[in-house]
Amino acid sequence: MIRLALPGARRVGLLMGSETQPHYQALQSAALERQLRLNVLQVEQESDIFPALQKLLPESDLILALPEPAIFNAGTIQMILLSTYRQQLPLVGFSAAYTRAGAVFSLFSSPQQIGRQAADMLRAALASGRLPAPQYPNEYQVSINPHVARSLGLALESEQQLLQRLRSLE
Repeated sequence: MIRLALPGARRVGLLMGSETQPHYQALQSAALERQLRLNVLQVEQESDIFPALQKLLPESDLILALPEPAIFNAGTIQMILLSTYRQQLPLVGFSAAYTRAGAVFSLFSSPQQIGRQAADMLRAALASGRLPAPQYPNEYQVSINPHVARSLGLALESEQQLLQRLRSLE
């Protein structure tokens, strides 16, 4: 999604905590496949977020927010969004709420989409007698904050156009 929406971006800033650390290798592999470089800073506690962010911002073309509750939460998101905005860097989120709060765009699965996939998994488990392996969502949507995009000088396609282009790559 980053390559489609922000084709000029090459350096992805990432604040990583204990929840996302196990996914580092998969993230790194995905970034390399798409010719992106991850700039990762480990954050151990909330007081480390601002100094880490100040170090990360000059070395990044965007900040990618991941569902890391110790870093991205109601008490910290305003500071993170303001810091990225002041540096004229987009923040890419993981929920519609992040887009409404000031992320330039987010890619996420709605509760309805997750529910449909969970129901499919349950039907498969009942039919086979075995639980399916954990899996990433197979349905998702895009939300864009056109005001933030415009103020950052970004010309983004519509949500539908980006979603169609992303699905065509699957």
